[in-house]
Amino acid sequence: MPENNNNGGKHTIEEVLAMHAAQEEKNNQTSQGAVSPADRVNKNAPKNVETEPVEETTFDEQQVSRKKTLKEAQAERREEIRQEQKEIGLGFIPIPVKDLPTGGLFLPEGSQIYIRSASMGEIRAWSLMDETELQEIDDAINHVIERCCSISSPGKTANYKDLNSVDRLYILISIHDLTYTDGHNELKIAVNETDDVIVKKDNIKFVDFPQKLLDNYYNADKRCFSFKARTPNAKDLNIYMPSIGTTMWIKSYAQRKGQLQEAFDGDFAKIAPMLIQDWRSLTDEGYVSLLAESHRWGSYEWSIISRMRTILTRAVSPVMSYTTEDGKEAETPLNFRGGIKAIIGERIDELDF
Repeated sequence: MPENNNNGGKHTIEEVLAMHAAQEEKNNQTSQGAVSPADRVNKNAPKNVETEPVEETTFDEQQVSRKKTLKEAQAERREEIRQEQKEIGLGFIPIPVKDLPTGGLFLPEGSQIYIRSASMGEIRAWSLMDETELQEIDDAINHVIERCCSISSPGKTANYKDLNSVDRLYILISIHDLTYTDGHNELKIAVNETDDVIVKKDNIKFVDFPQKLLDNYYNADKRCFSFKARTPNAKDLNIYMPSIGTTMWIKSYAQRKGQLQEAFDGDFAKIAPMLIQDWRSLTDEGYVSLLAESHRWGSYEWSIISRMRTILTRAVSPVMSYTTEDGKEAETPLNFRGGIKAIIGERIDELDF
């Protein structure tokens, strides 16, 4: 979990204790000019009523007592703060970015990712989704990722919308593994009508980019694939790994256009996610400008777009390797036993209904 700092109004344990100590010292100085406990009792007592004698203490004894009390209070407060910080952490653990299917190639350099197990509220929401509706499945995945995954990137505020779909799936399975640690709800893939195998992330090939594409065209500075223009007046063509945020924005844009009964270029929408670097910069005007720019492309640009769309589509088709009963290596698509709900929900195959 990212460290708490002053940006969110939070302080370290040492800072909190220093503030408490300063306030305690201020209170002590104020109290030194006050009347003694015995004088206070005698002054407030009703006339002609005999009062209990109050044991007097010296100034040094009072200071020793105060130091002891302050030390005890600091120790108690230190433990309270530790507990508060532990609760705030909510059990987040880091996922090495290099372990992502894409190796973090398309996230800002220095990004960090943390996940936690799904809560009962998130399991409930996941279990109630309609898995026959693709949009509802996508919304349910985003709901879990948004709440159970924390992302930080140098120089900007990051969140789950910066992920691409294949890294998102890896993180979703990781959240399952963290949620069900006792092995009673293992995620399984059906390899045929009767047999299944236990899902292990290390055995899943989430993405498979051609090595020549990575060696010749990956741009580490821009975190994308870059192709040089062939003509002096043309621009270099940058192809980005479509992010969740970009895909969500374009879907929303298409819905708004439909509601207003305005023209919408569905063909361009299929390739637009590959052309947008950051979903935060998207506006209606910017999208229309990008569409207009595409009308100035020649056959060279469209050939690259077509080839890259095919490569990216094929590259993000996860399969899992497993060993058959006769010892042969085989691969199978991620057809989860129990359907998509099995990733976060609990399988109840033993119940007969």
